[in-house]
This record gives sequence, C-alpha cells and structure tokens, in this order.
Amino acid sequence: MKDNEWNNGDGPGPPMQPGDANGGGLEPPKQREINENELPAGEDGPFSYFKLNGYHFHNIEELLNEEKDRNNYENGDRYIGELLDGWREGIGKYYYASDSSVYFGEWSRGSRHGHGIFVWADDEYYDGDWVFGKMHGQGNYFYKNGDTYKGSWVNDLKQGHGEYVYATTGSRYLGDWLGDSRTGIGTFWWASNDRYEGQWADSKMNGFGKYFYANGDIFEGNWLHDKRNGYGTYNYNNGDRYEGNWIHGKRTGFGKYFYLDGSYYEGFFRDNEFHGRGKYISSRGEVEEGIWDRGSLVHAE
Repeated sequence: MKDNEWNNGDGPGPPMQPGDANGGGLEPPKQREINENELPAGEDGPFSYFKLNGYHFHNIEELLNEEKDRNNYENGDRYIGELLDGWREGIGKYYYASDSSVYFGEWSRGSRHGHGIFVWADDEYYDGDWVFGKMHGQGNYFYKNGDTYKGSWVNDLKQGHGEYVYATTGSRYLGDWLGDSRTGIGTFWWASNDRYEGQWADSKMNGFGKYFYANGDIFEGNWLHDKRNGYGTYNYNNGDRYEGNWIHGKRTGFGKYFYLDGSYYEGFFRDNEFHGRGKYISSRGEVEEGIWDRGSLVHAE
C-alpha cells in the first residue's frame, strides 16, 4: 500500500477490503433442513457432544420408544421426542423430508425453542439458542467452507456482539453486528497483519477508527465506505506525519505534512500531492510559498 509520490513511496494506499456486506461473502443462514442417512456413518457428527436432560441424539429413540412419542407426518417429516397435549414440547429430534436436514434439541408449542442443534444437508450447522423456530440468543454457526461465527443472534440474523473467523483468508472480526452486517464498534484482523479498530456500518469501515498497517504505518481518523475520508492523522513508518483532510482515501483538502528532518508543508492537497495555495519550509528555514500544481510550485509569492 504505497503512494507513488514524494514520500519515497511509503505513503498510505487504500486498505484491503475487509470482506463484503454479508460478512465473508456468505448469504445469511436459511432454514434449510439433513437426512439421518447423510450424517457421517457411525458418528453423531455435531451431535456427538450434545446432551439434554439425559437424552442424546441416538438414545432418545431407546428412551422414548412408545408409539405416542413417534410421529410420521404426511409430508414425510418425522419426529421422535416428548409431547404435551399433542404439541412437540420438551426434547426431541425432527427429520425434515423436504430438504433433508435434522434438528435435535428443545421444543415448545411445536417450535424449535430453547437450546438445540440444526444440521443442514451441506454439513453446515448451528448450535445455540432458539426462540419459536428462529436462531435467537447465543449460538455458534459453522459454515461449510470452514468459516465460523460465535455470538449473538436475533431472528436468524447475526446481531449483537460476536466473532467471525474467515477460514479461507485467515482474517477475523470481533465486535458488533446489526442485521447480519458488521455495524457498531469492532476490530478486524487481516492475514496480512493489518488491523482496524473502530466504527463500522453495513460491514464497512464507517466513522472513526484506527488502522494499523503491517509495515508500521498508523492512521487514526474518519472513514467512509472503507476509505479514509474526513480529518485524520497518518504516521508513516519512516517518521513522517500528515495531519489533515482526506477524500476517497487520498490527502485532499487542507493539511500539514511533517518530514522526519524537520521540514514541513502547510497548505492544500489534491490526490496526495501539494495542490493549491501552500508553503514549504525546509529544515534550514527556507520558505517556498505560493500556488502549487501537482507537487510543483508554479507561482511563487
């Protein structure tokens, strides 16, 4: 990430894009439904560690072996579990014929409600809290590409505080979510060792934040749609510093650039270059003042 201009190529460039608006290029989880024959042979898969009130995925059939505890529905679905007044109520497992998935966990008034695991046909699964058929509360979602999300849910959407780990890139986000997008305060770590701490909206860096580049550069200031925008300070790893305005990730507007040797420029910038009225004062006190055009003094005053 470098600027090809007077800062020896060590200035800031646009940061890497931290995923997309859906959090890693994944659609929000849908209520897809796994056939028991698609579970790993001889294993319980994600159900292996999961127990509720003495039941686990396989022994519930042994413990609840009366006809009243087994229901086969006209659409091909099948339920084995506790009932109350004809409702699925308590602990049970449900096989969905329409899209081949399975749920094992708590029920209330016929809906998934309480704690449970839902496994989809593509081996994705959710282990956590449910409220009347929706992922709601605290839960962990395991995606088929290896990504994981652990945190809060509201009505099947990631919402609240949570951590998303991107298996394919090695990146990670920990912070606030709203409506399945990174929104609020959070930290994003890239595999490149870049790191951003600050405000987010719609899964983009929006608002005030601090970006730590792997090369040692640090930017602290305002962001808009993943770009430095507004007032901010950039400290370069070579000891230089810029304080001023940014537009679309570039130094544009009024600002001050301080060099390590003590010289500095104060004035207007455009697209990272001196442009407009400004003055340059060297470390020896020499002054160049006037109108600048793309880094060059064109009219001295």
